[in-house]
Amino acid sequence: MTEQKNVKHKLTVKQKILIKNLVEGKSLRESSKIAGLNECYACAILKQPKIKEAFTECLERAGLTDQSIADKILALINAKKTMFFSHQGKIVDKREVEALDIQADMTKFVTKIKGHVIDRSQVETPGIEEILRQIALKRQQQLKHD
Repeated sequence: MTEQKNVKHKLTVKQKILIKNLVEGKSLRESSKIAGLNECYACAILKQPKIKEAFTECLERAGLTDQSIADKILALINAKKTMFFSHQGKIVDKREVEALDIQADMTKFVTKIKGHVIDRSQVETPGIEEILRQIALKRQQQLKHD
């Protein structure tokens, strides 16, 4: 049995459904719902090495190799658009200009995947229990000093 088949057999049915739907372009929310998984759990299992490997294999079989993705990102970072100028309902001029909105989005995306920008949702904050514990601890310390 090949390594690829070994990886496939290690995945649960729900994991396979999740990966299939993600590769087809569905959102994480939609894919996890179709697979019958909690979205937070789906996000967590996507970080597992066997899931990452299976997902990468599916993407590559679909033609999304690292090189093809890098080529597409580079093209979008250099994106241009055509602007048309009209006068009294007639086009009088057209110019190719930088597509700054697309370029900005791709630049933000690249800096994020390279680890230069951290999404606020990725920053861990203490839960309410931890905050209450810290407040109680500070009160105890104040009472000791008084």
